[in-house]
Amino acid sequence: MEALKDVVWRVAPLSYEEARKMIGSIRGARILQGIRGEKPCDIETVADLLVRLSNMLVDLPQIQEIDINPVLVFPENEGAQAVDARVILKS
Repeated sequence: MEALKDVVWRVAPLSYEEARKMIGSIRGARILQGIRGEKPCDIETVADLLVRLSNMLVDLPQIQEIDINPVLVFPENEGAQAVDARVILKS
């Protein structure tokens, strides 16, 4: 949702509760919850992705930046898939 300027930032590491709050705080959250007869998206998998990424950043301080874009989020209990990713290491 970066193109829509619908982003939220937190300091790593994240708890699952913080990750869920992050997801719920974006303007596009309603879309993820399911609208117009669509099934809700797998928000738990997105929360897990955020928590694991935040832990990786804490565990590997040589990482300066990670960009994962886009992430496809499938219906509830069907997961998500990172389509493209970029990792920049500190010099």
